[in-house]
Amino acid sequence: NNKLLWINLLSLLFVVLIPFSTSLYGEYRTMTVAAIFFEANILMLGSIKYAQWAYATNDHRLVDPAMDQATIDVGKRLGLVTPVVSLVAIGVAFFAPDWSTALFISIPFIIAKVRKY
Repeated sequence: NNKLLWINLLSLLFVVLIPFSTSLYGEYRTMTVAAIFFEANILMLGSIKYAQWAYATNDHRLVDPAMDQATIDVGKRLGLVTPVVSLVAIGVAFFAPDWSTALFISIPFIIAKVRKY
Protein backbone atom coordinates (compact mmCIF):
# COMPACT_ATOMS: atom_id res chain seq x y z
CA ASN A 1 0.00 0.00 0.00
CA ASN A 2 1.57 3.30 -1.11
CA LYS A 3 0.22 5.44 1.70
CA LEU A 4 1.52 3.05 4.36
CA LEU A 5 4.85 2.95 2.56
CA TRP A 6 5.17 6.75 2.88
CA ILE A 7 4.16 6.63 6.54
CA ASN A 8 6.89 4.02 7.12
CA LEU A 9 9.47 6.09 5.24
CA LEU A 10 8.61 9.09 7.40
CA SER A 11 9.05 6.86 10.44
CA LEU A 12 12.50 5.84 9.24
CA LEU A 13 13.45 9.49 8.86
CA PHE A 14 12.98 10.00 12.58
CA VAL A 15 14.52 6.63 13.48
CA VAL A 16 17.79 7.65 11.85
CA LEU A 17 17.74 10.89 13.87
CA ILE A 18 17.74 8.98 17.18
CA PRO A 19 21.54 8.63 17.44
CA PHE A 20 22.04 12.31 16.63
CA SER A 21 19.35 13.59 19.00
CA THR A 22 20.57 11.28 21.76
CA SER A 23 24.17 12.41 21.29
CA LEU A 24 23.12 16.05 21.22
CA TYR A 25 21.17 15.67 24.44
CA GLY A 26 24.01 13.70 26.06
CA GLU A 27 26.52 16.41 25.20
CA TYR A 28 24.33 19.40 26.13
CA ARG A 29 22.10 17.90 28.82
CA THR A 30 21.46 21.19 30.60
CA MET A 31 20.39 23.06 27.46
CA THR A 32 16.68 23.33 26.78
CA VAL A 33 17.09 23.17 23.00
CA ALA A 34 18.91 19.83 23.16
CA ALA A 35 16.25 18.30 25.41
CA ILE A 36 13.42 19.60 23.24
CA PHE A 37 15.08 18.30 20.07
CA PHE A 38 15.42 14.82 21.56
CA GLU A 39 11.88 14.82 22.95
CA ALA A 40 10.44 16.17 19.69
CA ASN A 41 12.14 13.30 17.88
CA ILE A 42 10.45 10.82 20.24
CA LEU A 43 7.17 12.72 19.85
CA MET A 44 7.32 12.34 16.08
CA LEU A 45 8.13 8.63 16.30
CA GLY A 46 5.22 8.05 18.68
CA SER A 47 2.87 10.08 16.51
CA ILE A 48 3.87 8.18 13.39
CA LYS A 49 3.38 4.87 15.22
CA TYR A 50 -0.14 6.01 16.05
CA ALA A 51 -0.71 7.04 12.41
CA GLN A 52 0.47 3.63 11.20
CA TRP A 53 -1.96 1.81 13.47
CA ALA A 54 -4.83 4.17 12.70
CA TYR A 55 -4.27 3.83 8.96
CA ALA A 56 -3.90 0.04 9.03
CA THR A 57 -7.00 -0.48 11.16
CA ASN A 58 -9.29 2.06 9.53
CA ASP A 59 -12.12 -0.01 8.04
CA HIS A 60 -9.90 -3.08 8.71
CA ARG A 61 -7.83 -1.94 5.75
CA LEU A 62 -4.66 -3.89 6.52
CA VAL A 63 -5.67 -6.09 9.45
CA ASP A 64 -7.75 -9.22 9.84
CA PRO A 65 -11.42 -8.38 9.22
CA ALA A 66 -12.27 -10.46 12.29
CA MET A 67 -10.29 -8.15 14.59
CA ASP A 68 -12.70 -6.65 17.09
CA GLN A 69 -13.09 -2.89 17.55
CA ALA A 70 -11.99 -3.08 21.19
CA THR A 71 -8.56 -4.36 20.16
CA ILE A 72 -8.27 -1.56 17.62
CA ASP A 73 -9.26 1.04 20.20
CA VAL A 74 -6.74 -0.26 22.75
CA GLY A 75 -4.04 -0.09 20.09
CA LYS A 76 -4.94 3.53 19.38
CA ARG A 77 -4.85 4.43 23.07
CA LEU A 78 -1.49 2.70 23.47
CA GLY A 79 -0.20 4.61 20.45
CA LEU A 80 -1.00 7.91 22.16
CA VAL A 81 1.02 7.21 25.31
CA THR A 82 4.43 8.11 23.89
CA PRO A 83 3.31 11.34 22.16
CA VAL A 84 1.53 12.54 25.31
CA VAL A 85 4.51 11.78 27.55
CA SER A 86 6.78 13.50 25.01
CA LEU A 87 4.62 16.64 25.07
CA VAL A 88 4.76 16.73 28.86
CA ALA A 89 8.54 16.20 28.73
CA ILE A 90 8.88 19.11 26.29
CA GLY A 91 6.98 21.29 28.76
CA VAL A 92 9.21 20.18 31.63
CA ALA A 93 12.31 20.85 29.50
CA PHE A 94 11.64 24.58 29.74
CA PHE A 95 12.17 24.39 33.50
CA ALA A 96 14.48 21.40 34.01
CA PRO A 97 16.00 20.17 30.73
CA ASP A 98 18.36 17.76 32.45
CA TRP A 99 15.42 16.00 34.17
CA SER A 100 12.78 16.16 31.48
CA THR A 101 13.73 12.88 29.82
CA ALA A 102 13.18 11.05 33.11
CA LEU A 103 9.47 11.17 32.33
CA PHE A 104 9.99 8.52 29.67
CA ILE A 105 10.45 6.01 32.49
CA SER A 106 6.71 6.30 33.11
CA ILE A 107 5.76 4.95 29.65
CA PRO A 108 5.76 1.22 30.56
CA PHE A 109 3.65 1.91 33.66
CA ILE A 110 1.15 3.98 31.71
CA ILE A 111 0.94 1.30 29.02
CA ALA A 112 0.26 -1.32 31.70
CA LYS A 113 -2.57 0.84 33.06
CA VAL A 114 -4.05 1.38 29.59
CA ARG A 115 -3.97 -2.36 28.88
CA LYS A 116 -5.60 -3.10 32.23
CA TYR A 117 -8.55 -0.84 31.49
